[in-house]
Amino acid sequence: MLVREDNPHTIRSGDKTVGIFWNGEVDTFEPPKTRLFITDPPYNIGVKYGEGIFDRMDDEEYHQMIGRVIDSCFDAAEEDASIFLIHYPKAISEMWATLTRKWEFRQWISWVYPTNTGHSKRKWTTAHRAILWLTKGEPPFKNRAVTQNFKNPSVKVVKEKVADGVDGVALYDWWEIPQVKNISEEYQGYENQIPSELIRRIVLSASEPGDWVADPFSGSFSTAKTAMSLGRPAWGCDINPKVARFHPKKEDWSFRVMDEKIPHVDSGEYDKILTHITQEQLDRALYRLLMDASEKDLKSAIGRVNGPRVYSEIRRMKDAINPSLDEFM
Repeated sequence: MLVREDNPHTIRSGDKTVGIFWNGEVDTFEPPKTRLFITDPPYNIGVKYGEGIFDRMDDEEYHQMIGRVIDSCFDAAEEDASIFLIHYPKAISEMWATLTRKWEFRQWISWVYPTNTGHSKRKWTTAHRAILWLTKGEPPFKNRAVTQNFKNPSVKVVKEKVADGVDGVALYDWWEIPQVKNISEEYQGYENQIPSELIRRIVLSASEPGDWVADPFSGSFSTAKTAMSLGRPAWGCDINPKVARFHPKKEDWSFRVMDEKIPHVDSGEYDKILTHITQEQLDRALYRLLMDASEKDLKSAIGRVNGPRVYSEIRRMKDAINPSLDEFM
């Protein structure tokens, strides 16, 4: 049976501790030796996270604070461990010497996302953050723990790979994952909440079930909750006492001996079709079928309101493409 204790808040499964969470910095308590850190520190851009917790320091003070915490994580890390730090590229470049004085650089990953905010007349919209992967020793890494579909599954060479048991492609060093917004199912009412899908990819690729996973800037404790759901015990801390309401609960822990085979991150309903034709051919076929559909067909497939609207738009397009669609197609 799982038991929750205080000072720090602890979650146990039988005689094993699977969660430790507290208010304060990393060195407030002595954490267990940790295999994997995933964190997005406050961005120092003026976000108010709660009463008395305002995200704005002068640059030198901010860099010193980040350096102190990152160094403390290094000291708490296993001899073979990773830390993934999520931040804006400019900020990482300004802190590079601080971030790498103990940890070694392994890779720069770009997290990209669509956004309706932050637009400017003076520059292109910022719609990505960096995930900086730093290491200590030689930590585990499974490059195919999370995979994506082959981009051209209908071509001969890919079919041969599939026949040989190669199921999907390792992830690239850029990930398109939507931000957590107030309309998101996982939204907890906290600023800059990191998507669980992003955390899941890192946890599955850079740790094993039973490894400790940690976040020294826990915020909504998304890292801990995701890690625990994947069979990794987790600890986390935050200087904001108000975030105690986000502490993981016993229901967040899921014991596992080994990771399960999961679908590709971009799996879709057309995957089987794409083994016979290319995506371009599929798009052209669907477009032609749409253009040839009757109003009744569209009303049945799309709905009684939008079906007629789509049909009217198709008629307008056909009238504009005169005398026929053959040359256009």
